[in-house]
Amino acid sequence: SSDDAVRKAAGVDLVTRGRILALRNERLTEWMRWQAFQGALTINYDRNATSLYIDYGFPSGHKPTVSTLWSDTTNADPVADMRSWANTMAQNAGYYGVNFHMSSTTYDYIVRNAKVKDYLTATNRTMLIPTQGDILTLMREGSKFTIYDNGFRPESVGDGRGLPNSLTRFLPDGKVLMTTDYSIEGVNIAETLDGQVLINDGYNSVAIMQGQQTEVILDPMSK
Repeated sequence: SSDDAVRKAAGVDLVTRGRILALRNERLTEWMRWQAFQGALTINYDRNATSLYIDYGFPSGHKPTVSTLWSDTTNADPVADMRSWANTMAQNAGYYGVNFHMSSTTYDYIVRNAKVKDYLTATNRTMLIPTQGDILTLMREGSKFTIYDNGFRPESVGDGRGLPNSLTRFLPDGKVLMTTDYSIEGVNIAETLDGQVLINDGYNSVAIMQGQQTEVILDPMSK
């Protein structure tokens, strides 16, 4: 349009759409990362209706299931389960599992577990509810819990306005991701590397930047 106001309005609309698409890409990347953590990833290509399956080759012992679900807070023994998993990792990888990632619902199973409560004393307590410090005392030294409830709302679920049933968590309830320390001998585990990207840095010229870049140019000659 020759009308400057119309051009600016259209530019704002493009930028808004670009931000939405960038956010969708970030969430998709995060979903792919969490699928990889679970051992396998299927990438769907909607345009040509094909898919790519990636198996990360986890040893069978590294995807254990518990004999008694933690939701059975009377009979389950989550502390014994986690200590067993940490030992398995040490035998196979040479380093103990010390970082436990789970949703708030999964963590609540541990807090309400009868076997964990049996370790508590009434000294200096207003309620007999285990704290995170109490639980970590039962674990290997250096252990840490990370509560992770992030997720996304698929287009096919809910109306996008935050309905309780519309959130799909990256780390589902009832699942625990256990890792060693995040850095082993100076190397970060599960590192996701950013590649180099070409951007326009002036009229008819480009520069190399690191990581994701997004740019909308309304007037090329202004560069």
